[in-house]
Amino acid sequence: MDRREYIDKYIRKKLEDFKDLGKNYDDKKINDLVDCLDKTNSSLEDLTIMIDTKFSYQLRKLNHNSYLSSLKKYYLSSVEKLKHGNNCYLLSYDKGNKILEQATITENKKIDNELTLVTINKKNPAYKKSITPSSDYELIISDMAYLLNVKYAKTYFAFNDEMNPIGVLNECFDSPTEKFLNLEDTLKFIKEESTKFTLKESLVAYHDRHMNKDYHNSIQGNIEYVFSMFEALPDIKKSNVEELKKDFLTMKIFEIIINSVDNNLKNIGLIINKKNLKYTYRLSPSYNKYTISKDNLSEDEIICNFMTTTKQELIEYILTNHYDYIKDITSIISCNVQTLSLLFKQIIEEHLSFEKANEYNELVDKNIKLIANTFEKYKKFDEKDEVLFSEQNDEYENRIAPFIDNYDIKDNKKGSASFVTIAIGILIGTILLIGIAIFVISKANL
Repeated sequence: MDRREYIDKYIRKKLEDFKDLGKNYDDKKINDLVDCLDKTNSSLEDLTIMIDTKFSYQLRKLNHNSYLSSLKKYYLSSVEKLKHGNNCYLLSYDKGNKILEQATITENKKIDNELTLVTINKKNPAYKKSITPSSDYELIISDMAYLLNVKYAKTYFAFNDEMNPIGVLNECFDSPTEKFLNLEDTLKFIKEESTKFTLKESLVAYHDRHMNKDYHNSIQGNIEYVFSMFEALPDIKKSNVEELKKDFLTMKIFEIIINSVDNNLKNIGLIINKKNLKYTYRLSPSYNKYTISKDNLSEDEIICNFMTTTKQELIEYILTNHYDYIKDITSIISCNVQTLSLLFKQIIEEHLSFEKANEYNELVDKNIKLIANTFEKYKKFDEKDEVLFSEQNDEYENRIAPFIDNYDIKDNKKGSASFVTIAIGILIGTILLIGIAIFVISKANL
């Protein structure tokens, strides 16, 4: 068998795997690829590896897209005609479960062109957003937040009676008396309502100086500015301030994990409730946390309030100066890197196209390892902390066990699916990728 015949036969053998997935290549494309490879100086052994690499990637892509298609078919087959009084279907991802339920959505107030305040089933206040290319990230991040015990708005996709998407819902309020203020608007609220005049004047002065982009910024100044804002809130108690500080710093770590890079004061906020003439506060879980890249930022950079810094510098500052607030989330990450990486990979691949899933998973995986490695350098457990950490990790493993079970292929009644085998296959297949293979074969445009 001559060289060209060997290449042709090997390619046609590999293409047999694609027929079951409904993918066929015509003879012209195959011959073009054979000619391209035959003209190289590579040995037959190297050419075999190139072909395996090319078709391994294509096969994973087809399997991935086939899986996403099957999920959509499952959603369609899982619903009956809308019952009386309901006007849409809601798809949520709760602890790994895919839940499709009928509901009624009442629109109450249009906030702006992209945001409407609504009520779900006449009792649960929520924000409704338009469908955008970033909508899938909101569902991904909601599940990721659950795994890390980070506060986040319960998120739904809303569909009309023909199962066409009509919006994304963030159920971020606990009662109709609550309202959201981003931290820019919170400063205005403090100026109008707070009686802590010295602190209020200091906040306004700091804000006005740092709105000038030429003004020198520091991570410490940016973090302390938000802490001072918490302390200046009217009616706030010390315990509430401490809770806000911990939630804020925990969210800073979470932003790094999910690669949320645009964390300016308009994308961060408080949920304020006034009851019995007194205000109470909680950090809003309804962030715009799906901006995973900006043209003017490198992969290692992130926006923190008024400034741009690196993820590494931000983690190191928080661990050095506010260790007790974030040791829970960072220790959990450090102790469960492999588990988290695999689970996050499953979640990501259930929502995004093959190329986007690979890209986002690579970012998330890199960020998890960055946090874990940095924490190992800065951790300072005493014996008491070691005991608490051990108990905390046991609780974490028990909490995510149902989530893992929900990805079991046998759990069909819940509409769950398993991506473990595919995920492991992708990990192994990635090792086989060779740069020269992609370069040479891509020219054949197969």
